[in-house]
Amino acid sequence: MHKQLASLIASICVVLGIRGSSVAADRPRLVILISVDQMRSDYLTRYGDLFLPASIPDADGRRQVGGFRYLEASGAWHVDAQHSHFPLFTGPGHAVELTGACPYKSGIVGNYWYDRRSATNRYCVEDPEGKIVGNDIKTKLPDVSPRSLLVTTVGDELKMATGGRARVWAIGLKDRAAILLGGHLADGALWFDEETGNWVTSSYYATNGILRPWLRELNASRLVNQFTNAVWNFEKTKALDRVWTWTEASSHSTTGTNYQAFTVSPMGNDFVFELAKRVIEKESLGQIQTEGRQAPHASDLLAINLSSNDYVGHYYGPDSAEMLDVTLKTDTQLSAFFNWLDQRKLLAQSLIVLTSDHGVSPLPAQMRSDAHFSGAIGYEAEVQSSVQRFLADRYGVRGTNSPVKVVEFNVYIDPSDLAWTNAAPSDIHDEVARFLTDTHTNGVYVAYTKEQILKGQLPRTDVAMRVMNGYYPGLSGDIVLVPQPYWIQLNATSKYKSSHGSPYAYDTSVPLLLSGPGITPGIFTEPASTLDIAPTISFLLGVIKPSGAEGKLLMSVRR
Repeated sequence: MHKQLASLIASICVVLGIRGSSVAADRPRLVILISVDQMRSDYLTRYGDLFLPASIPDADGRRQVGGFRYLEASGAWHVDAQHSHFPLFTGPGHAVELTGACPYKSGIVGNYWYDRRSATNRYCVEDPEGKIVGNDIKTKLPDVSPRSLLVTTVGDELKMATGGRARVWAIGLKDRAAILLGGHLADGALWFDEETGNWVTSSYYATNGILRPWLRELNASRLVNQFTNAVWNFEKTKALDRVWTWTEASSHSTTGTNYQAFTVSPMGNDFVFELAKRVIEKESLGQIQTEGRQAPHASDLLAINLSSNDYVGHYYGPDSAEMLDVTLKTDTQLSAFFNWLDQRKLLAQSLIVLTSDHGVSPLPAQMRSDAHFSGAIGYEAEVQSSVQRFLADRYGVRGTNSPVKVVEFNVYIDPSDLAWTNAAPSDIHDEVARFLTDTHTNGVYVAYTKEQILKGQLPRTDVAMRVMNGYYPGLSGDIVLVPQPYWIQLNATSKYKSSHGSPYAYDTSVPLLLSGPGITPGIFTEPASTLDIAPTISFLLGVIKPSGAEGKLLMSVRR
């Protein structure tokens, strides 16, 4: 009877195409997620003819691989990939990539939000207990950890499923990118200190308060100096005449009073790739180690954030010669990294996923002058003043405390400062939201109250769906603002010429390329979400998807 049942089950599996062994055979030795900060999806088609070919013959007649076009040719290109939340900032975007969870689950509702208990702005990875490790002096870097991330990552689930044998690392110039990609159980998350030029981490990861010996040696070698005190020359790229935002400059100095200037250039990504290679070598990522192991080798994971693309976009805009040049340099950097992996017999056995945390708006000033939109750069303080004036006109003023705080697209109103009005907080929220929506003051397209959001009373629109996906009670504001197209909102100290954050295509549309074991090559036109990345990687690794994941398996997974 048991043999008949087993035979029947096997027959059903054959008919349905279920082959358990093929899933295990497709399991990658190494997963590498590359998040190109602020890369829009259109860069792949807009500049595709300028990228290296998928395959390149070298001087010895051997074949080398390209960058973006290698991924497109050897793997799956999801051409209609988007983020599904609002707002589109670095913190929420990177949290989504390896959790598969929107901010309403992950708790990462922005880069910053207002903490009512401390009455201060809170950084998304802020943690007073996560002391900086790697510097001999105290710098401006905040103390940080992943404790604000309220769900698990792919790396977390991989560590638990393998009894800790899998090795998980995340790196990037930005602390929030590395931490939110790495998660809670990573072996290490590393980021850059612009004051000292050191790679650093948090005592959350380095519990003994000391960097690994190889990392201390890397910092001591001052490798960083090879990428600084130079000139970023993009004269040849500018001569291509492929940009809309014109500039008289054809080069920028990477020299500065600290190590910040070179990060706003392709050299910042060069430095990150050097670290990626050190992590792979020194931590033996993707390399089978059988000594002392009874269980099968566990797959490893490395997440890489390329922040320099984001810095360039902020300072020069997406249609500039600088952005074109940093994108072309990223292509050549990817090619060099892939060939380095190939020399170590890792490329064919690695699952490579390339995406981005968000896009970017064209320069608001140029959209206003050339395309006649009403776009502009606004500031949080301006919105705050407008709401304060409205409340003063509506209810009068008592005391000197301001009841209003604006952080990113969230408006927080302290009910205790308006208790004397006897108005219900929900009524105050509703009046402020109507005022902002009706007048479109400070570039506001629409404003929704927390009561509307939590009760599911928003209209059935794409924008409203993203707002709901981005709202976490207690962290998000009493009112959420959505800007008009080509309006960006900055804090008072920012010198950016462009930014991101909106629910519009230029911010939500990002590249999504996958290449390696378990992936069917081809172009996939079905809509895809960045929420789908974590469940897809988890499936290919044979582990449960992260706790907050809600995406689906991508169509490119080999059936």
